[in-house]
Amino acid sequence: MNANITESKHIGIVRIKDEARMRYNPLKNLTPQKITAAMDNFNCGYLSDAAKIYAAIRRRDAVVQACVQKRKRATSRLEWTIVEMGNDEDASKEHAAFLEDFYNNIRVTSAEDANKRGSMSMLIENILSALENKYAVSEIIWDTSRAPSLSAEVRHVPLWFFENTQGYLRFKKSSYDTEGVDLEKNGWMVSVYDSPLMEATAVCYVVKRFAQGDWAAYSSRFGMPTPVYNSTAKRNTPEYDAAVDALANLVNGCGMVLAAGEVFDLKQPAGTGEPFKTLSDSMDRYIALIWRGSDLSTLSADNAAGASLQAEESEILEDADCALVEETLASYLSLPALEWKFGIGVKPAAYLQLTRKNRKDKLNQIAVYKGAAELGCAVAKRDVYEALELREPEPGEDMVELSVQQPAAVGAEAQGAGLSALGNSSEPSEEDLEKMLDELATAKGKDIEPLRKRVLALEKLTDAEEYADALEKLNADILALMSGENEAVELEKILKREVSNV
Repeated sequence: MNANITESKHIGIVRIKDEARMRYNPLKNLTPQKITAAMDNFNCGYLSDAAKIYAAIRRRDAVVQACVQKRKRATSRLEWTIVEMGNDEDASKEHAAFLEDFYNNIRVTSAEDANKRGSMSMLIENILSALENKYAVSEIIWDTSRAPSLSAEVRHVPLWFFENTQGYLRFKKSSYDTEGVDLEKNGWMVSVYDSPLMEATAVCYVVKRFAQGDWAAYSSRFGMPTPVYNSTAKRNTPEYDAAVDALANLVNGCGMVLAAGEVFDLKQPAGTGEPFKTLSDSMDRYIALIWRGSDLSTLSADNAAGASLQAEESEILEDADCALVEETLASYLSLPALEWKFGIGVKPAAYLQLTRKNRKDKLNQIAVYKGAAELGCAVAKRDVYEALELREPEPGEDMVELSVQQPAAVGAEAQGAGLSALGNSSEPSEEDLEKMLDELATAKGKDIEPLRKRVLALEKLTDAEEYADALEKLNADILALMSGENEAVELEKILKREVSNV
């Protein structure tokens, strides 16, 4: 990479003006044939038409816009941390410190809209644009003016600036080009999602658009009541003409005069009185299913099982989206940055990790580490820090001191000179042992009662976002809720009682 690059080498003001002059509404006169042709061209490597249609649908359709924003922002709002890895602790700490400084100073902009400025949150959303169109591309403008530190501007570029006719993305130097040039190594960041969601979304949009168009036409024609004058006169008689004149003076628009013996009837479609609404709502549900992993019915307040299922499906999507972001950053930003600092071929000893929140699997993993430590199994501190998504403190840093209940010792040291763990050289009777266990169980029940109430309250939540917030709070409070105070006090009483019986 070149030093002190501060401006784009590929996209200047002339290209931006050309693109602005060539803007048009791709949804005007959109037909199934037109969008099918655009999709076929996309699969052949000509990306522009489909990419512009997808972008317009995302902006214009309320359901699509909401679903896309929720999917992308569910990941972009997550916190991030630099995690050390490998056996060389010195290298891990050095790489982690360098990457943390690099990502804290990163700048994110847009080639299409120079007013857009951001940092990591905007960068994550740009990477996740691959969910829409299969590819998301950003130009990397490296800045070495802060040496020995490094920073970069990551400039998001619309997909219609590229073509894929050779099996890999190439940059079109002009808006009129059909063939492009190869992307410069370390000059571009490309994220790829195998199944572009906007393709299926666009199909739903077209079906919904025609249904809503028919609905609007039906409403225009039959949404307002039509006055009908039932005349007893026959047509082409003075009495009939007088009825027509009377109706014309009463209404401004549509009206009808029926002659003697005539009947007017409006035939409704068989099966349902709202075919347009049914079809439109079905497409909205499919769009939500495509983007959020569950349809709109799971958001119903009386469907707690559906809301719980949606939360589980959201975790699957969150995992996949986080992995896409982490792998893209590791390949296109972290590795080149580390090679600039530590030399070509360096093996990364740290990586950027997004902090997954409200995760059952994370809580289970932490519980496994905790249980293993209590059973005396050796657990690597680095694995625990990674599971907790915490940075391992540097030597000399101030530490937070917590009062943690230590498990009662039951080994040979506690037994002393021939004493058992209960302080008595003789084994307790079966009746005494049952009594002790009952006392401990009662105390343990008091300890976990606050946790039990919080879990029960969590199960009653039906809104996915409320469920996620409550689970996050529960995760933060779980250690405090499982302090074991009552159990420790009861155990102390039992030990004192048994020792006094020696």
